[in-house]
Amino acid sequence: MEVLARSESLTAAVVWLSMASVCYAGDKFPEFPAHQASDCAISKEQAGIRIGVQPVEDPKEQKQYFHTQLRGFIPVFVIVQNASDTESLLFVRTDLRYGAAAIPADSTPKPYGSAASVATVNSIVFGSASLVGGVGSDMALSKETQIQRNIQNKEMESKTLSPGASTHGFVYIPVTKNGPREKIRLLVPVTRAGTGDSVVLEVVF
Repeated sequence: MEVLARSESLTAAVVWLSMASVCYAGDKFPEFPAHQASDCAISKEQAGIRIGVQPVEDPKEQKQYFHTQLRGFIPVFVIVQNASDTESLLFVRTDLRYGAAAIPADSTPKPYGSAASVATVNSIVFGSASLVGGVGSDMALSKETQIQRNIQNKEMESKTLSPGASTHGFVYIPVTKNGPREKIRLLVPVTRAGTGDSVVLEVVF
């Protein structure tokens, strides 16, 4: 009887794992298409640096790539390309700045919050800033935690760009939840690795 009970328990565990695998497979998050910078809704080139900016404001698109609607934030897809043939560049995510386009250009824009921005998104969207670690595998993660982790994984990262290289990812810009949003001014500073000089590319959307 004891052997039979163990066998039934093992069978139940296998069935549960199979079902969990199927459920988890259905919750996979598609990657946002990595266009060339010039193919984005907004693009700019300056001093051998190209950037592309693609705000994702359509709720259907947000649900497609994030499995939730990011109320209070706009996920903005950003591409930085090093168009130089000889010079390496350094992109640092925390150097990003943003502000309302209506504010005078000589005013100080807000710094982008790096990892803290993801915590803020999660706090507002889900009511919790924590990213709970899984037990054993991602199959053990709740759907909410999977969504939070996807938001974090899609965030743009700091990177050194060799000649011809590029980097891309999302930044999450806070906006008002009620009424039409104001136009946003985004500043993307990039540093030349050899000289330490910075080039700041500015776009409005």
